Formats: sequence, structure tokens, C-alpha cells
Amino acid sequence: MQVLIINSCNSVSVTNHILIYSQHQLTEFFMWMMQVLIINSCNSVSVTNLNMINSPKSHIHVNGCEGATFSHINISAPGDIPNTDGFDISTSKNIMIEDSTIATGKLNKVFI
Repeated sequence: MQVLIINSCNSVSVTNHILIYSQHQLTEFFMWMMQVLIINSCNSVSVTNLNMINSPKSHIHVNGCEGATFSHINISAPGDIPNTDGFDISTSKNIMIEDSTIATGKLNKVFI
């Protein structure tokens, strides 16, 4: 289960969103499958003023993108929930994360 998927786009902007999960309503199986925001094969992406709370897995996954800016992103998840990566970035170039707060799981993580 994913919340927002952006695929094969140019010049995309996402602003002013709040995404909140209640982990008590999810089975463990679905918790391992979930990612909140997936951006795949896109160029010139801007994501600003995004609040993400309690995602049971990766919050933001960026794959195969070039030129993305993330600003004023606030990500939080409880310390006892494993695998709640803040950003999971792969095969991408020129990705900037600025003026943001990441507080997730046992480790505050950005994977590149």
C-alpha cells in the first residue's frame, strides 16, 4: 500500500500536505509494504511543506530521478518502530534536502 506515487514526470511540485498513519490499524504484513511518497523516474521535482507522521516503512522513496529539491519536510515516527527510513534515495542525481527535520525509528536515516 502506498499513498502517493509520482512516476515518469517532468517539473512536478508537491506542497502543503500532511500525511498521518495510525499504526494500530495496520497488520504487520502491510506495515512492511508501505511507503508514503514514491517518486520514480522524474526530473525537476519540488516537494515543500510536507509533514509525515508514523509511516510504518519508508517515508519518501526517490528512484531514478534527476534534480529534486525537498524543503521544509518534517518526518517523525516512534523510536520503537523499525525500518522507518526518512528518505530512501537510489539511482538519482542532484537531490537536495534542506531546512527539514527527520526523526524516525531507532536511527534517523537518509539512505543514498
